[in-house]
Amino acid sequence: MKKSLFVVVISLGISNIVFASHDLQTGLNAYYQQNYKVAFVSFEKSSKTGNTEAIHYLASLYFQGLGVPKDVEKAFNLFNQSAQKGYAPSLANLSIMYFEGIGIKKDPKMGFEYTEKAANAGDLQSQFNLGNAFRTGNFVQKDYIKAAFWYEKSAKAGYSFSQNEYGLLFAQGLGAEQDYYKAYAWISVSAETGNEQAIKNLENFTQIFNIQEMKKAKELADQYKKVYLK
Repeated sequence: MKKSLFVVVISLGISNIVFASHDLQTGLNAYYQQNYKVAFVSFEKSSKTGNTEAIHYLASLYFQGLGVPKDVEKAFNLFNQSAQKGYAPSLANLSIMYFEGIGIKKDPKMGFEYTEKAANAGDLQSQFNLGNAFRTGNFVQKDYIKAAFWYEKSAKAGYSFSQNEYGLLFAQGLGAEQDYYKAYAWISVSAETGNEQAIKNLENFTQIFNIQEMKKAKELADQYKKVYLK
């Protein structure tokens, strides 16, 4: 369950934290320019006002050791602060840290609990990971219907790996009624993003469809791409 720990989320902006939002944006600009010391100062200043995103980004700098000495325990504590406010990227990062024992004692059970929390909060990779868990029976009882539910949520939000897995469930008739056309369409959307596994999976449909059926499948795939290719 690997994940980039610096997750960029656009701040909605709240009128009573105008200065915090300004510091947050200054920090993000500095980060992209690899001026990590300025980013650290800006995120720290904004985090002191209680800005959830700033706390998350500050934690990310501590985790990576950018602009400040690396301190994974400090990173864990900061991620925990923003996670307590329901911030999905921080919930997802806590999941990884518990699974791998980074900054905290390794605890896969807690890691999975945070995966569930992050998925429910809208983190796409966590939704994908939860789908995998239900598909394989890892930490939970195997349940293809629930696997399809979580794959579908992140697939429709544009998460390429979920689009491929959701398509495979349609192809296999697991958790969803078998439908090769939907399978092809979803896997095609994933393949369009460069997902190598999806590209390989598409080759199998040449043995399933005749010429007319392949034409119909491609037409459906084109419709899906217009909606779900993010």
